[in-house]
Amino acid sequence: MAGLYHEFFIVNRLLNNENYYILTKDRGETVSLEDDFILYIYDSLKWVKSYNPSKKDFCMGLCLYGVTQIYGESLSKFKNIIRTYRNLFEYAPSSIILKGSYSVQQSNNADLGGYEVLVFDKDKLLKKLDMLIDMCQKALVGNNYLLHYGI
Repeated sequence: MAGLYHEFFIVNRLLNNENYYILTKDRGETVSLEDDFILYIYDSLKWVKSYNPSKKDFCMGLCLYGVTQIYGESLSKFKNIIRTYRNLFEYAPSSIILKGSYSVQQSNNADLGGYEVLVFDKDKLLKKLDMLIDMCQKALVGNNYLLHYGI
């Protein structure tokens, strides 16, 4: 599933859910993280209470295939989880190799399975995580929220 991304923006919290006013996109201040990375950290992101405007209901974590709003105390928790991963990956080699999803393929009437191998450039990943942490902090200070667009 290479090439799939999740995007993050800062949004004005005072407007209703149907009239998004994205404060950062026009200035080029967005963060895009690969779907494979989001899936790798997904279990810990489910510790964060968020809001799904499509269903008009609260949920836990990110809506992988839709829109998610994160604000207030939840945004602070999200920022700290991202910061923790950022600090952990600081110790990684320049090419970060992680275990991805398990998949099965059928070949010559035999099932062949294995884990995907995920490879990330350390410097690029750390830069994106730093940008996301900064974006969270700006949203918190401005009483705005973080808007996530899933794949």
